Amino acid sequence: CMAAMMFFLKKSVRIGGAILAGLVIIGALGTMLLYKGGLITHPLWLPAGVCACFIISLAVHYIRAAKERQKLALEKERITAELELATRIQVSALPKEIPNEKEFVLYACMVPAKEVGGDFYDYYPIDDDHWLFVIADVSGKGVPGALFMMVTSALIHHVAVSASETD
Repeated sequence: CMAAMMFFLKKSVRIGGAILAGLVIIGALGTMLLYKGGLITHPLWLPAGVCACFIISLAVHYIRAAKERQKLALEKERITAELELATRIQVSALPKEIPNEKEFVLYACMVPAKEVGGDFYDYYPIDDDHWLFVIADVSGKGVPGALFMMVTSALIHHVAVSASETD
């Protein structure tokens, strides 16, 4: 009975339950023989004990499953919060205003393939006649990729501004 209960808890509800049901039947037949032989005083004590063990094992199984579901829900919540943070970081690094020039029309849009990507774009006027356009894709995804994108964007901005000031 204990072996079936342990198998039930560790492996499979269906197989453990079948083994336990078989043991209940065997136990019931054995109990009837013991009762008829006068060795026990009540014919239901063994099957009732086996059923109680089965119910306890079911309760333990469902408690373990509930704890695992709770653990997975917390992990999903953590990942969702991280992706939302990465998305805010990524969007904050993109230009807020698009230049309105008579020589060209510029449109920009960034739609990541997943929740957050390492894509970014920017543009800087170098002088009256020249612009620097940057389009990039960071290989990392999530918060690390978004942070790397922010650092790279800041470096490019610094180089572009420094170059335009020295000219």
